[in-house]
Amino acid sequence: MRNKRTDGPTIPTIPTIPTIKKQTVPELIELVQIDAIELFHSTDDEPFISTQINGAALSFPIHSAYFTNYIHGMAYRELSRALTKQQAEQVTASIAAEAKFKGKTEDVFIRVGKDGPDVIELDLANDNGDAVRITADGWEVLKPSVKFRRSPLMEPLPRPVPGGSLDNLWNVVNVTDQGDRGLVKGWLVGLMNVNGPFPILTLQAEKGSGKTTAMRFIRGIIDPAKGDTRALPTKEQDLFIAANDNWVLSFDNLVGLRSNISDMFCRLATGGSFATRTLYTNTGQTVIEACRPVSRPTSRC
Repeated sequence: MRNKRTDGPTIPTIPTIPTIKKQTVPELIELVQIDAIELFHSTDDEPFISTQINGAALSFPIHSAYFTNYIHGMAYRELSRALTKQQAEQVTASIAAEAKFKGKTEDVFIRVGKDGPDVIELDLANDNGDAVRITADGWEVLKPSVKFRRSPLMEPLPRPVPGGSLDNLWNVVNVTDQGDRGLVKGWLVGLMNVNGPFPILTLQAEKGSGKTTAMRFIRGIIDPAKGDTRALPTKEQDLFIAANDNWVLSFDNLVGLRSNISDMFCRLATGGSFATRTLYTNTGQTVIEACRPVSRPTSRC
């Protein structure tokens, strides 16, 4: 039996290098804090962040798809890492807490805002973050002085130029009566009344006369949006959720109004709220408040 050799070269043992665990969540929280122009909360205690996106200062809710995409993109670009769902939730919770408990309370507007008693601002919702500032002396395009939020449904307005007239609207909108034209103009001016209440605009005519198209043109002067005319929600909760993402609400082809629908429109146009149980709680309530302009075309029977 051959003996094993024991005098051969000894192979050195390579020491195990300890893995350095990268702290993704603290690093990302610090990056968000550096990138943020401001962390604040609205008057109804919703946390917001203002940050530069494509050169424009924009504000959006921290509990939103905007913020989730924002932190996922930052983790990928700055840390070369993908976030897990749990990490994203931890970052969101930390930034939201800072906005709620350390940030200032700010008024947050959608499309039309108010900077003091005599200044109105209209969000153009463009990539530059521009707004039209309107005073008794005239208007100018500049960066907004108030906090605007944008919903995924909002469409940009063109940059205005001097010398226009609302009378050009009648070239594309089939309203011929001078009194009716005055009502439409008055409704449009009323859209700039930030706090409401608002009149309800009803276009009534025969079928096929272009009511829905006219409504789109009228609404588009102030608040163009995706899905600019929609079916009436069957639940009041859905109506107030829609109001949260739109300045103007337009509903298509309503033939008659039941009393409960009429009441819903009046509450929305004059200011109302809807309360529902907060998810995963027994006694908590979530309240949605809104005061919005409403328009509707209806067929003449």
